[in-house]
Amino acid sequence: EKTSTKQIVPGEEATYTLKVTDNGPGKAENVTVSDPLPKGESFVSASSGCAASDGKVTCNIASLAVGASQTFDVTVKVSGGAKCSDLTNTATVTDAVPDPNLGNNSSTVRNCAAKADIEITKGPSAVQIAPDGQVMYTLVVKNKGPSDDDDVTVSDPLASGLSLQSAQPSQGSCSTAGGKVLCHLGRLAAGGAAQVLVTTNATVSSGCIENAAEAFGDGFDPNQADNRDAAKVCVTPKQAPRFDLAIKKTAKPTHILAGGKVKYTLLVTNNGPDTAPGVKVADTFNRIGRVISVKSTVGSCTKSLPTACSLGDMAKGATVTITVVVEPLSVGGNQRNVATVTGEGNDTNPDNNESAAKIKVTPRLKIIKKADRKSVEAGGIVHYTIRVTNLAKKIAVEDVRTCDQMPSGLAFVSATPKAKLAKGTPCWSAKVIKGGKSRVYHVTAKALHGAKRALRNVATTQARGGGAGRAVAAVTVRPEPVKPTPVTG
Repeated sequence: EKTSTKQIVPGEEATYTLKVTDNGPGKAENVTVSDPLPKGESFVSASSGCAASDGKVTCNIASLAVGASQTFDVTVKVSGGAKCSDLTNTATVTDAVPDPNLGNNSSTVRNCAAKADIEITKGPSAVQIAPDGQVMYTLVVKNKGPSDDDDVTVSDPLASGLSLQSAQPSQGSCSTAGGKVLCHLGRLAAGGAAQVLVTTNATVSSGCIENAAEAFGDGFDPNQADNRDAAKVCVTPKQAPRFDLAIKKTAKPTHILAGGKVKYTLLVTNNGPDTAPGVKVADTFNRIGRVISVKSTVGSCTKSLPTACSLGDMAKGATVTITVVVEPLSVGGNQRNVATVTGEGNDTNPDNNESAAKIKVTPRLKIIKKADRKSVEAGGIVHYTIRVTNLAKKIAVEDVRTCDQMPSGLAFVSATPKAKLAKGTPCWSAKVIKGGKSRVYHVTAKALHGAKRALRNVATTQARGGGAGRAVAAVTVRPEPVKPTPVTG
């Protein structure tokens, strides 16, 4: 019988309990429990008597008396991006004695539900605006996890006294029908953030306007108190400054290996004609990452993701440079960083108030291959050891495929752990290799008669998102000694 101690949640650890019972009529011998972990789960630990190899946990019992039971606990880490439909987990038990009832030799757990805490904050460009003045709302949406969310939606129905001009999302798309902003941001990874820049104009000459926005995912949200945020602005008889704030964001480099860093440069400019008061910048990253440093030539910024900067007043023609150094903590996918800028007044060109930079993070793998000898006699055996290491200490890589290409003159004999053969080439698939960890494979091959003198054996590895590696081991084949012709007569 297989059970889980609690509901399986992508992004968290889970513990399965495997209970083996001998219902008779005889004593069970050499009992083996096999528990292949589904895609999205990686092994963490297990009870004594269990071992994990290539995504499968195996537990052994020497003997089990009639009516006796033994339990094993298996703890796994569930990927935040795993889908519950893929997390069906089945364990099977076998023994050396014929079993009269095979119907209860397998047990399956399907107890899974995604959980993502979606948070929204709504910030106005100004809390006091002139009659017919402009106010830009920056809606920052963050997934506080632990699971990824596949479909995040933002709703911002404008209050009476405001007219909607535009809505610019950092990802996905927005509609503005009927004075209501409705945005479908799509997938948002745990730890990632997105934003929407909503531009409005006041249609009243006085009074205060309160406006609320909401954000929801398509899964269970454990804290709905932060799914809604309101902002209040007041219309006062004052002259609003007119300016054109613009932001340009670049990333260097745009392609890094896992464990590397990216330097983002945000150039903020006021094209005038007036001074822009109370300039603010919001910077969001749609994947999980760690901020190494934040520097601004003017004002101050938070050292966090999302990043918020207060730049004060910017005169016509003034520029401010912000540099943010980030260590991405995930690989692959579209890693998109978007910044917006707003000021207290009327921005004449909202189209240049948002800028994006895309980066690609490739897994960082190292493969080493060694042969147990430098030469072998034709017909002899060679043993190879292949080690694949994830060099990024903080980032796990998924779906790592390693193959050992047999050259002409060398025949595959066996492999540990067991490999799948593709046209004579042994291949292994590792669901997950944790940061700083390795997988080791052993291959036994035979040098064929008539083989060329030098045989170069090439092993390759590649993870999801790239990160290919290649290693070569060379063995010299010696011809068999000529047997002397027997003398007769």
